[in-house]
Amino acid sequence: MSTYPIVEAHHLEPAATRGFLNMGRRKRKASELPKAGAHEAWVFRVDGDYVEDRGQLSRDDDRVVRADHVSLVNLGEGVPVTVHLPVPSAEASDFTIQVTFACTVTDPTRVVRQNLSAEETIRGYLRRDSKISHLGLKYRMTELNQVRLEASGRIRAYSEVKPLEVTGMRARLVSVEVLTPDEVAEVEREKRKARAAHDLETQRRGFSQDLEIDQDRHSRMLADRQRMARYQVDEEDLEHAQVTAIRKQRHEQMLQLEKMEFARREVEQAVESIGGNPLRALIYAQSLGEIDAKDLAERMLADRQQQEETRRLELEWQRDEGARTQRDERDDRNRRDDQEREDRIRRQDQERQDRLRREDLEREDLVTHRREVREDNNRQLEIKLQVLQEMAKHGHLDMVSVRVDRLLEDLSGMAPSVVASPDREQISAAESAAPIEGSKASVTDKAGDDGAGDGDEPIDIDVEVREEDD
Repeated sequence: MSTYPIVEAHHLEPAATRGFLNMGRRKRKASELPKAGAHEAWVFRVDGDYVEDRGQLSRDDDRVVRADHVSLVNLGEGVPVTVHLPVPSAEASDFTIQVTFACTVTDPTRVVRQNLSAEETIRGYLRRDSKISHLGLKYRMTELNQVRLEASGRIRAYSEVKPLEVTGMRARLVSVEVLTPDEVAEVEREKRKARAAHDLETQRRGFSQDLEIDQDRHSRMLADRQRMARYQVDEEDLEHAQVTAIRKQRHEQMLQLEKMEFARREVEQAVESIGGNPLRALIYAQSLGEIDAKDLAERMLADRQQQEETRRLELEWQRDEGARTQRDERDDRNRRDDQEREDRIRRQDQERQDRLRREDLEREDLVTHRREVREDNNRQLEIKLQVLQEMAKHGHLDMVSVRVDRLLEDLSGMAPSVVASPDREQISAAESAAPIEGSKASVTDKAGDDGAGDGDEPIDIDVEVREEDD
């Protein structure tokens, strides 16, 4: 287990005094301090505080003398720290994930104060993600490559989302590897050995067969030469009959050899020509006499029937497939038509509802407009009646003649309460006056004693001036 970044740590005894009667200045011996490399620094603990020394403090420095503990810290840039993380698999074995971080110490005093171990810190950081510990549960030991892909992706994503933050040290993820288990490596080695042994055995058998074939060919050639040499006799010392017999026998033997060679070539050609065709095999067997013409015809008929049955089944399957395809297309077309019909009905309903809403809004607007017009007319008539009442109250109706027919025509559209509001006696008195055609007077209500009517605009009332008033 690595102790990085703290390389070495020692307790320091009190520094010894020097000089006569130990009255000299105290100083640390070189053997008391660990030897530091170019990339390392000392960290002294002085009275509970920590002091960093990169070679600038001498051994007789007060802080070095008073220190009771010294630590040697590695300050190298990007020091690789590897952590092995066992992960259970679907079997009774574990995958081993090897994660490497590049670490750099930024504050040696904090590292020593916390007694920081980079390996333990990284292992705890990885253990905080529970999914890393469980990512191998669904894989067997032989599925090593899938585990490698998933482990690398998970740890790299985790380091990006939640980077490792350590006080006094900077760490960066370098690599993620999944080591090959020993049992898997052993199985693969055995497979390679078995494969190599099989290849060697196959080659050995091939070489043996080639050797046997060459030996057999050589033996036949020697035998032929021996037979030919045996039959080569001195024809000059033999009689013509013996020579003829010998030549005849030699000729028969040569014919036998040629017949055997021909049969061998015929077998090779038959094997090449027949291949995997059963019909050719039947014809060849019939030509050799192994089966008669009846058996050949029956087998050929059975083979043809089988081919026709296969062709018929293929046609039926194609026909069923075509019908199924047409049925699917028809169903799709019907679904599209139904969908279009539903969409069209839905649009028509929406349009009808929109039209009804517009008609209702127009109707409401018309009713509102009419009500406003009617209320405006009623207000005008009420004003006219109030003017007549004021005129009657002050006795001005004796001087003007009111057109009652026009007044009644205006009042015909009012409510009964409004029509009955004017003084009936004053209207009757005004109606009895003699009208004078073509004259109109604009009467303005003057301010009374109560101050009513201040600022009112003049209102036109159709009246006729009496002749005697003129």
